[in-house]
This record gives sequence, C-alpha cells and structure tokens, in this order.
Amino acid sequence: MSLNFNNFIKELNSSITHLSVDFNGHNNVYSTIKDATNYYYKLSYIQPIKGEIIMKSLIKISAMLLIMGVIFADGAYDSFDIPEFEYQTLQITGDNLLHFRSAGDDTDMNIDLGAAYNFNSQSPGFNLSYGGAFDFDMNSDENVDASQCAGACAGGVCTSACPAGCACGCEGDPAACTCTAASEVSTTNWDIGGNASVEKYLVGGNKGMFAYGDADFSMDGGDQAEGVDDNMDLWLDIGAGYGRVVNARPVAQAYAVADALGGDTSDETVMAIAAVIGAQGSYASMYKDDADEMYYNDLAAAAGDAGAAMKIRKVLNSPAYNITDRSTGYSVRAGLYNNYMRADGDEDSGDFNLSAEYAMPIDMDKQVTATFDYGMGLNDDDVTTMDLGVGFSMAHSYNWATTAGFEYSNSTTTAAGLDDVTTSGVTLSLGTTKAVLNQCAVTGTFGYEMDLEDDGADPIMNLDVTFTYWVF
Repeated sequence: MSLNFNNFIKELNSSITHLSVDFNGHNNVYSTIKDATNYYYKLSYIQPIKGEIIMKSLIKISAMLLIMGVIFADGAYDSFDIPEFEYQTLQITGDNLLHFRSAGDDTDMNIDLGAAYNFNSQSPGFNLSYGGAFDFDMNSDENVDASQCAGACAGGVCTSACPAGCACGCEGDPAACTCTAASEVSTTNWDIGGNASVEKYLVGGNKGMFAYGDADFSMDGGDQAEGVDDNMDLWLDIGAGYGRVVNARPVAQAYAVADALGGDTSDETVMAIAAVIGAQGSYASMYKDDADEMYYNDLAAAAGDAGAAMKIRKVLNSPAYNITDRSTGYSVRAGLYNNYMRADGDEDSGDFNLSAEYAMPIDMDKQVTATFDYGMGLNDDDVTTMDLGVGFSMAHSYNWATTAGFEYSNSTTTAAGLDDVTTSGVTLSLGTTKAVLNQCAVTGTFGYEMDLEDDGADPIMNLDVTFTYWVF
C-alpha cells in the first residue's frame, strides 16, 4: 500500500487550522476525526489480518486526542516551551581500581577500571543524546580454599557446576571424582555498552510531525564470552509521530516561587523562572560541585530577588509544598522495535508499537492526562498488548494535593495449534497528601485491582496510610 506522508500532514494541518479558527459545532470535529483516522490507518497498516479492527478503533482515539489538544489548549502552560541546553561528560572510574589481599600463602588481587561518556543536546525542534561505557575487570586468586569445592562431585559425575576457583575432574577410579581447589585462578572480563537517541521535528514546527530513533548496544567479552554464541545485542526502535507533550511542571513551580516571594508574578517573570527550572538537569554536568549554588542563584536572578536563593530552595524541596505534575499537549507515535544482533537461528520479526498521550492542565491547580499503548508482536506466535490509562490530579492548596487514576490492560498470546490466551484487568487508584509546614504530613492511598476474565480470581484492595510528625 502506498503511504503518502505529505498528504496526511497537509490534510491534518488543514483540518486543525480550520477547527481552531471556526469551531462552531460538532460537524467540524467529526469531519476532522474521520479524515485523520483514515490517514493514520493507512500509515499504520501492518498485518491487516492480525488486529485490523482494533487498530482502526484505537487510531480513532489517537486522532481524537489531537483535536482535544486544539479545543482545550491552555495559553499559560502552552506558552512554556522546551528549554535549550547542551553538555557532555566523560568519567573514568575504578571501583575498586586495585584491591590486594594476602593471608599466609593465600593471595588475591582485583583490578576494576571503567569509563563512561555522555552527550546531551536539547532544543525545541531537535533532541540528541548518545553515550558509551566500558568496564574492565580482572581477578587473580592463588591457593583457593578447597572447602568451597566440597560436594560438587559425587559418584563419578559432577552434581553441580564447580564454583569459581575450583576444578572438577576424575583421577584414577571414576568413583573418586572430586572437585578440588586450583592452585591459581585468573579471570578477565570486559563489557562495552552504547546508546543513542534522536528526535527531529520535520513539519509543523516543534509540535508537528517528527521522526525518532533509539539504539541500545551491548557486548560482553573475555572469559565470560567463551563458548557463548550470543554475546552482542543491538536493540533499535525507529518510527515517526505527530505532536508533543511538554512537561510544564516548571510553570507550576515557578508560580509557587513567585507567589512565595511576594514579588513580581507576571507571565514574563514566571516564564523566566520556569526556563531555569526546566534546565536543571544540565547544571550538574556544567557546574559539577557548584551546581546547586549556580542553580538557585540563577533562579533568584530570574525572580528579581538576588537574596532569595535559600527561600526558593525551601519552596522547591520542602514536602509541605505539594506541587503536582503539570504537562500539556498531545502526541501520537508509531514504530518498529527489534534486536538486530541475535544468536544464530534466533528468528524474530520484532514488534510494532503505537502510543498516544494527551495532557491538559485545568486552571492552575488541576491536571488531566490520558495515555494509550498498543504493542503487536509480528511473529506468528507472539503477544499483543493494549493499555489505556486516565489520570487526574488537583492541588487543593500549596500543601494539600490529591491524585486519582484508572488503568485498563489487555494481553493476548497467540501460539500455533493452541487457543489464544487473553488476560485483562482494571486498576483504580486514589491518593491524597496533606502537610503542615514544620509540623506533620499525612498521606493516604487506596488501590483496587479487578481481573476481568472469568477465572475466579478475587479483586485486590489496598489501603495505606503514612504519617509523619516532627516532635522537635
């Protein structure tokens, strides 16, 4: 089937633009959802015999999330964009770099050396990160205690694998097969790992269509890899999507900081504070031991009060300030996931993954989120999974917050010659936390899990309460 990405983006952008300019009834919404569904279905048409009906229904949900993002957009949070930063780190480690022990005729030595490099670059339209790690380990042990080898051999056969430092063998009478200590044992192992992640927005700005790729490589070497056919793995996840969910919690934190300082709470000041909070992850790599000092000084400067660094730190770290998560936007993505360095004879077609996410802040104290994940194994005998979740949070005040959640999960396993095995369940959760500054904090959580299959499984209910009181 021919996949026309340009027509898809052109039609979707046209429909959304028309909707945002002239939203006057349900007809526009229905038309946009219908058009977007058809195009998404063409893009995601994989193995039509397997899961065709479910795919089209679930893709329609994804298209609806796109439309909801336009209708219910919140200006204050939507104006917060991705902070820009770039940094790289190189670490050389030794844990333990050298260990030597001597007790009479028994000596052992261990050398452990490692290195790790990481690069991270983030901007509104392009994210890139990659890194690698190497670990080397050598152990040498002379005159190993023979007591640890006892019991590994009996009756002419090895009853279990000989422990490290022991040699299992038979001399003379097979019935006298024994596991004895080797006079000297030396092992050398090394590991190499690498990872990379890239996300590039192509059409429609930094919240339009994007392509992404994730790679994870690992390799084992040395004595541990002897006789092992599969000592390397390369996992790749490659795909495309549309939209973006931006973590806007820094905006809520910025409002709390500005309000606590009792100064300027204009949108410009709040956004300046939020930009610093959003880039917090880069401070440790750029400033090392001075990271905290630089971070809170920059926050104080953004807030317009150079002497407020310690008070800002209290607002952002004290458990009394319950600033719930905030995020905004929508995103739909689809991709293929597989290991491209497998052992000989290991045939695996990989998995197709489809996911959608929608987040909508309501005023400055409430948040609604919805997530959908669909995974389909592409082998004849494989597993298909689906998860749907909805979450709600509300900050009643700066020191009282409540969260609630609903999750539905379904899994179907297909095997040749056997009936499909399906499991499904529902999970409900509710939690609330109330804190009184410098006095006490109370948290209560409730959970309910119900198996939807007719297998006689009883529902599970959990109730937990935690209480902390500062006596002095």
